[in-house]
Amino acid sequence: MPLHPSTPSLAQFLTRQKALGLYRSILRLTRHLDPENKKFIRDWARSDFERYRYEVDSEKISMLISQGVVQLRTLERSVSLSKVGVS
Repeated sequence: MPLHPSTPSLAQFLTRQKALGLYRSILRLTRHLDPENKKFIRDWARSDFERYRYEVDSEKISMLISQGVVQLRTLERSVSLSKVGVS
């Protein structure tokens, strides 16, 4: 039985899951930040994800996810350093 034309391929599905996982990780990281920083980071993440929402070039999407992971790791280090400074 053929798939519906709008059904994503397995690769597209997995890429979407990676992107959503990255977005969720960024949001989870902001949980314990002060409200001002929390809003700034969430707004930044949302605007970046919205900007590339309809991107179809798989290579560009992979590159964007890789860049997002690097930014997430940098953000994690900054948040952990700020927690050390507060203690």
